[in-house]
Order: sequence, then C-alpha cells, then structure tokens
Amino acid sequence: MSLSEGDLAAKISGNKQMDPVTVITAVGSYVASLENKKIAGIVMDSLYDKVVEYVQNAMRISSAGENWENEIVKIFRNDKELIRQIQLIFDKSPVLKRAGRIKDVLSKTRILWVDDTAKDNFYEYKTFASFGVKVDFAEDLEAAVTAFVHRKYDVVISNMELAGRGSAGSELLNKIKDKMYTTKFIFYVSELEQEKTVPQGAWGITERPDELFHLVFDVLERKKQN
Repeated sequence: MSLSEGDLAAKISGNKQMDPVTVITAVGSYVASLENKKIAGIVMDSLYDKVVEYVQNAMRISSAGENWENEIVKIFRNDKELIRQIQLIFDKSPVLKRAGRIKDVLSKTRILWVDDTAKDNFYEYKTFASFGVKVDFAEDLEAAVTAFVHRKYDVVISNMELAGRGSAGSELLNKIKDKMYTTKFIFYVSELEQEKTVPQGAWGITERPDELFHLVFDVLERKKQN
C-alpha cells in the first residue's frame, strides 16, 4: 500500500512538513557522493549498499541523470525495506540531520562552484540542490570573476587547480579578497596532501564530501547568527 506524502516524510525524517522527495533525493545523492569518493562506509557500513544500487539504477533509467530524482522516488516509494534504510541513514548521518535543521537557510543560499571537472561533483551538487540551494558553476578563473560581478554568493567552492593551472584557485581567492568581498571560500580537492594546511584567507579545505557539507553549514550558521 502506498504511503501518503506526509506519512512518507514522517516515516523517513520524523517531520511531516519535510518534503519526502527532498528526504529521498538528499539521502540518495549524499550516499552516492560518499560512495563516489570511496568513503561511503562512514555512513552505516553495509546499510547504504542497496540505496547506492538503486541510485545507480535510477541514473541509468533517466537520461544522463537529468530526471534522476523522479526515478529515485518511483523506485523507493513503495519499498518498505528501502524506506527503513533511508530512515536509518538519515537518523545516523550528522550531515543530513544538520541539513534538515537548517533547510530554511539552505533554501535561501547561493553557491558559486568553480571547477573544470564539475561532473566529478555531481552527487554533492545534487545533495545541495535537494535542500533548495542554488548553485552556479564556473569552469575557470575568468568565468568565476565574471559571475561575482553579476551575483552575490554566500559561499564559493573551488578546486585548487583549474584548466591545468595549479595556482588558479588561490588566484581566485586573492582576487575576491582584493575586491573586499566577504564571501567565504572553501577549497574542495580530489586529493588532499596530508601536510596541507588551510590556505590563508580560505574558510577551509577538504577532499571529503561530508567535511565539505559541514564547512558550508558552518558558514551559513555563523552568517545567520551575525
């Protein structure tokens, strides 16, 4: 028997006011982001396996991932075991629980994501988007600077290397600081050297999706307090 929208949301997240599509796609995309970066075991050990499998199936069914949220909801809605797993992951994931608490703030947030290999961060983007975050993409230093002229951003996420230029991310950070923008800057890299420290002027640097989300949430919560 199919659950109502409110019952599904309450069963998964404990909150009838939370859109079940948001919960399902947030869990699915977040787990997939961890799996993609080979650290999914931090979520719930074996519990995420079936969720990842269904996310991947939804991606294959949809066209190049464009309509994957609809496919995920279709697959998950009437599967009680999957709903149980989603509920467990949501309840035990600090990232997802925290996002649920600040979803009103997230829905008013705009991020500039600077990376010439944006497809590698597809699931992280989808996790943000599931909570209503607006994300604009720029592939290089010049496009990022241009974007700042036209829009105000709450956070910038950038790779350290852009278009083969190893210092491009740092150059962008310096340009933003030179123009007196107060937007917080986070480096998200494919591989972080163990001895690497946070670059001067940046809010943080990480290679892990879970740490990326927490860094962004830290910025938004501090901004809200001020």
